[in-house]
Amino acid sequence: MVNPAFLFNLMGVVLLTIAFVLHIVCLATPYYSVANMNGFAKEVINVARTDSSRLGISPQEMEEALQSLSGMAGGSINFGMWKFCLTTNQEQQDIHLCPLWKGETTFHKDTGMLKTLESEGWIRGVQAMAILGTIFLVFALSSAVVNVVIKSKGDRLRLLYLFILFFCATAAVFIIIGDIIMSAKYSSAFDLMMLKTENPPPPQLYELFTKRFSLSWGFALDIVSAAFVLLAGAAHFIAGRIANSSSGVI
Repeated sequence: MVNPAFLFNLMGVVLLTIAFVLHIVCLATPYYSVANMNGFAKEVINVARTDSSRLGISPQEMEEALQSLSGMAGGSINFGMWKFCLTTNQEQQDIHLCPLWKGETTFHKDTGMLKTLESEGWIRGVQAMAILGTIFLVFALSSAVVNVVIKSKGDRLRLLYLFILFFCATAAVFIIIGDIIMSAKYSSAFDLMMLKTENPPPPQLYELFTKRFSLSWGFALDIVSAAFVLLAGAAHFIAGRIANSSSGVI
């Protein structure tokens, strides 16, 4: 008969492996938040015609403001922890950019296109939380594998389970904190860029722009990853209780 503690340990390893893969995918994907910009210019024009006081600008100022969005009046925008991507069509030419979030804005020398974009402080905070979550997730997975492969007894067994539980809880907390920050601030990802542009759009117009953003599958996947880490911790807690009881360790 298979030892129940071994089954729960194995379950924990599988859950941690899945959580690790999901979290790595989330680290790499630029789909934490997306915005469909098709029809954006039309929406602004309709608002200006029906309720000009809402925008508080003249038609000429509105046209200049739209131009300041630099192609964001059509196509789509999506971003993640490390980069954002812009897909649009200008003068019948498809444009696809994926600049990285960095400490400063830079441009490619040959094309003049964006290479990096100065990121908001909260984006760097999300990056830090995600990296710390990854580190502790690796510690949890490594300890769980060692626990399955090597048979420990006594105080060493109890200590190993405590380490696994600590690593699981810490990894989940860091991942969740990063996701909470992202969910609270994602619509302000381009505030700094708009603030430093030569011809920033009026606040009312920029508000219409930010309202087009919504959380996407990358964010949802990271939440699932954190949930799997917590489930893995629960599995190892049960396994630890069974194994310690069998070994006579309270």
